Amino acid sequence: MCILVQDNWSAKCVEVKDEKYEEEEILIIKIYKGKRPINIMTTYGRQENGKVEGKEEIAYQKNIWDQIIIEMQRKEDDVIWIGDLNVKVGYDDQGIKGTHSEITHGGKLLRKLIKNRDLQLINSPKSVQDDGQE
Repeated sequence: MCILVQDNWSAKCVEVKDEKYEEEEILIIKIYKGKRPINIMTTYGRQENGKVEGKEEIAYQKNIWDQIIIEMQRKEDDVIWIGDLNVKVGYDDQGIKGTHSEITHGGKLLRKLIKNRDLQLINSPKSVQDDGQE
């Protein structure tokens, strides 16, 4: 996993965290672009298998992500979160346009995290305004 930035942004990078929570893959860089720091976080989500132990692992992972976001917001840092989270969040106004209608266990947990932490799924239909331009 990596995060690439333009050369002129690299000088503003003040922190790199390669978080190791057992098997979790999380990389965070903190950049000052203006007065408030921006945390750019990339994560790789566990595959959902529908088994009870799998649901517990998914819940554990979402809890880790939640705690990281809480800490960033506590410091009043901005957050950009990018990743392959490996969940299905549906295609309604909280989901992803053009994808499956199914909302998996992990998808429900992620939707709750997004709501509780005042985040916005950028590729959800309500986050993109169609201005007619291609």
